[in-house]
Amino acid sequence: MKKFLLAPAVAALAMFFWGFVYYGISGLPYRTLGPAADVAAALSALPDSGTYLVPDPRDGEAANAASMQTGPVAMVHLRQGPARGMGVVMAQGYLHMFVACLLLAALLAKSEPSFKGYGCRLKFSVLVGLLGTVFTHGGAAIWWQQPWAWHFANMAYDVIAWLIAGAVLAKLFTPRAASEPVSPPAA
Repeated sequence: MKKFLLAPAVAALAMFFWGFVYYGISGLPYRTLGPAADVAAALSALPDSGTYLVPDPRDGEAANAASMQTGPVAMVHLRQGPARGMGVVMAQGYLHMFVACLLLAALLAKSEPSFKGYGCRLKFSVLVGLLGTVFTHGGAAIWWQQPWAWHFANMAYDVIAWLIAGAVLAKLFTPRAASEPVSPPAA
């Protein structure tokens, strides 16, 4: 049980560090964003925190079709007032990564008989991460008509994060049979 909690905790820490490098130091995904100076004033005029869709799907099919032809098309997630403190956000972010790594460790444990070695566990982990990444970011770009550049930048982060987590879990979460020494057969 100790290893089952320790391995995901270390993997989540590695993912957390990668996020700091990718978003905090490189700032690469933010290069895909448009300027926000004029947008902030317009958003502060909105009455409440929440998610806003333009066109509003509740306006009916005809109104939506007309609005889609002329634009704009937008999804705005708004939090009026101060943001949560960075310490809270970091703690929640680490917890999110830990739970994801814990679930991946559970998948690895359940699939243990199928894996012949480290490479198999790593490939499986990356494939699971790639599946979630493509489904989530691809879906947001398609269904919510969000910019592909933003999602490609975040997909790059996710795939590398899952590679890192998979590398850690594949190493630390070695199946029992693979980690025990093999004794020669008795004569």
